[in-house]
Amino acid sequence: MRVVVFSDVHAIIQAFDDFIAEATAAGAEVFWFLGDIIGYGPHPVAALERLYALMKQDKRNCCVLGNHDCGVVQWHQRQEETGIQVGDQIISSDPFQPEARQINHIHADLLAEKVPDLLQWLAGLPLRAQPLPGFYLAHGSFAPDSDHNTVWTYGTKSSYVAKDQLKRLMKMAGTAMASPSTETLAPVRLAAYGHYHVPALYRWDAQHQDLLVTDPFAEEWVTCGDLTAAPVLINPGSISLPRPNAPYVQASYALLDIAEDGNAVQIGFRRFFYPWQSLLESISPGYPRYQELRAEIQAVGWPPPQLRED
Repeated sequence: MRVVVFSDVHAIIQAFDDFIAEATAAGAEVFWFLGDIIGYGPHPVAALERLYALMKQDKRNCCVLGNHDCGVVQWHQRQEETGIQVGDQIISSDPFQPEARQINHIHADLLAEKVPDLLQWLAGLPLRAQPLPGFYLAHGSFAPDSDHNTVWTYGTKSSYVAKDQLKRLMKMAGTAMASPSTETLAPVRLAAYGHYHVPALYRWDAQHQDLLVTDPFAEEWVTCGDLTAAPVLINPGSISLPRPNAPYVQASYALLDIAEDGNAVQIGFRRFFYPWQSLLESISPGYPRYQELRAEIQAVGWPPPQLRED
């Protein structure tokens, strides 16, 4: 089965539409989304409509709540100070910079006006998911912590954090998923996190009981076997706004060719470009973070900088 894992659309519909077309052409059968459909970009309604339609196309498709999604829901429910109920937990988004928070407010009000049912659907998304036994999805981190806000930890930010996450994930087999799910967690095989906007591939070395750091773009496909003994932690990056000054300042996603028994996988990271000109035309100078957003989009859009005439 070929699965595409993607994250952090951030209301940029040009990137989302082109990504869906490219992933489908690449043979993707199943879509796993790691959160943040909204925030930053100018098209929250269209982006949420696309995500909802995509999730309804196949019951194997899966998505989780991101911190910007959470922030939008908090503003809509007027719960910015107290957090929102997700299962049996009270969850609050990370503190946002003033302009990012302002965009969340704009998005919340637009969604409430245009697609209130989809806003309610967004509010009901889980923080974590296990779409296949041993395959864990989360926006920031899957492993629990005493501080509920650490669900938004950058779980792939460094090898130190990734090693800690994998060690904790390997201890979670047999425990129950967070409410409202009643699933029992199978031994971790692969965990996929978004949030950091930087592609990453970490593998557990069962022989030496240590972490292996792999360049996600060194090979077209990376083969990982015996996943129950040597699980994998990945971040597909963002399909719209890669982190500036990161090793790979390009939009990206990941393909997973999962073996029938689920204990082996081939992973292929893919760089992604989208038409940024029409996106810039749709953003007015009065939009919050206008200059920063323009700079970020121009840095990663199509064509690449070395091919542009200007």
